[in-house]
Amino acid sequence: MGKLIAFIAGKRIRTLFFSDKEPLSLISRYFLVLIGVIYGLLFAFMISKNAGHVSGDRLLRLSTFSVLIFLSFVLTIKNYIPNFRPVTLVISPFYPVSPLKRAIIHSLTDLFVPTTISLTLFLAIFLPFSGIFSIFDTVFIVFWLLTLIYSERSFRLIIESAIRSFIWF
Repeated sequence: MGKLIAFIAGKRIRTLFFSDKEPLSLISRYFLVLIGVIYGLLFAFMISKNAGHVSGDRLLRLSTFSVLIFLSFVLTIKNYIPNFRPVTLVISPFYPVSPLKRAIIHSLTDLFVPTTISLTLFLAIFLPFSGIFSIFDTVFIVFWLLTLIYSERSFRLIIESAIRSFIWF
């Protein structure tokens, strides 16, 4: 199972960042990741410089969590606006793979999209360099990101099954 997951993850990353077919989309993916890194550095610098001027860490954490709420809104609507993007099925339902392996592989394909990679790099740079977050806050934010990704995928699956059942009526 580990070899299959590693193969799918490696193939997905190679397809996203080393494809020669569409150079403009490849450049936009690199640009999106670079923006995530730059914004992570700038936001961490801004928070660390303002830590002495603002009264308490609570206000800084509140502002940071408000940014995370905004990012969760953006991550949620990216698959619905301007058009609905259906769930990508890497493994066909007819292929003899256990449901657990199929769910893990489909979840990996949702993790390896440029927006999620950019947000992960943003958080990986921002959290250590800001200097106000504890390990508990970091673990909370990582679980928040994973919960957001999987709940959004579940919501898309519910919408797709409702659309399919509506079409048959």
